[in-house]
Amino acid sequence: MEGEYEEGAPVTVYKSDLSGKEWTKLAEILPPEGVKNSDFHEPHIVELSNGRIFCGIRTHGKKAYRGSSVYTCYSDDKGKTWSVPKSNDIDGMPPHFCLHSSGALLMSVGKRNNKPFGEFVYVSHDDGETWPDVYVLRDDPISDDLGYPCTVELADGGLITVYYQKHEDDWSTSLMYTKWSLK
Repeated sequence: MEGEYEEGAPVTVYKSDLSGKEWTKLAEILPPEGVKNSDFHEPHIVELSNGRIFCGIRTHGKKAYRGSSVYTCYSDDKGKTWSVPKSNDIDGMPPHFCLHSSGALLMSVGKRNNKPFGEFVYVSHDDGETWPDVYVLRDDPISDDLGYPCTVELADGGLITVYYQKHEDDWSTSLMYTKWSLK
C-alpha cells in the first residue's frame, strides 16, 4: 500500500482482501481530549478470542505521556468504530501483542524512558482490561537504544521474543532474542 505521511493525521485503520493488493479505509482512531493526533504512533492490533479487535498505540508528547507510553482502545464491529484510547499506565513502547493459547494476552514493550531499561512483557487475563503480571526479559542493557520487541508462541506453548539492543561487547545494535514461558 502506498501513501504519504501527513503531519497531524490520526491513526487510520485499513482492511485488505486476502491478497493484500487492495485496501479500504475503515476508520480513524481519534485521541482523547487534550491529546493530539501527532502524539500517537506505531499502533499494533490483535483479534481477541471473542472477536474484539484490540489496539495498542505508542505515544509521544507531554500531554499524552504521563508516565505511560501505551494507550489502548478496541473495536467490537471489525474495525469500523473504536473506543476512545486510554492510557494503561505501562511505560514501554511500542506495543506488540500475542494471544497465547492459554487465553492470556501478552504485550511486549521496550522500556527506554525510565530505568530499569530493557525488554518487558505484560500479561492480561481479561482481554487487556488489566495487566497484573510482568515478565522482565532483559533489564541489563548498556544503553537505552533498544526495543521493538515481538513475541510469538512456539508449537510447544513456549515463547520467543525478538528485539534489538546493543550488545555489551559492541556499541552497534544487535538483533537478539529470549526464549521463555508463562509460569
